[in-house]
Amino acid sequence: MWVTSASMNMDDNAAKWLQVYKLKHGLGTWLEFMAAVEDQFGSYAYRDSITDLIALEQDGSLDDYVAAFTDLQYQVSMHNTGLDEIFFVTQFISSLPQLAWGKKAMLLLLLLYPVHQRVEV
Repeated sequence: MWVTSASMNMDDNAAKWLQVYKLKHGLGTWLEFMAAVEDQFGSYAYRDSITDLIALEQDGSLDDYVAAFTDLQYQVSMHNTGLDEIFFVTQFISSLPQLAWGKKAMLLLLLLYPVHQRVEV
């Protein structure tokens, strides 16, 4: 039922892809159908999101940058749950143009290793 409902809402290239998919595989289960749709169409969303995240730089207010970064972080995480906090924090800090590299490194350490987690040597 879900597969039929979803397929009725496809148009243009998606509808053409669906016709070929049905000829080769049938409609199958909802999970199979969703996996096929994600394989066909989802990779572009991930590629575009990760490219936009890596290219993002703060050029306006910090609030605008944080909002744009957070939006892209969620988009990327929907497609790749393997990227951890270290990746996102490093990317966030490296895109802040106002900070010198020394300050960026210090901020990175403070964010990744909060005071209560640091061990005195």
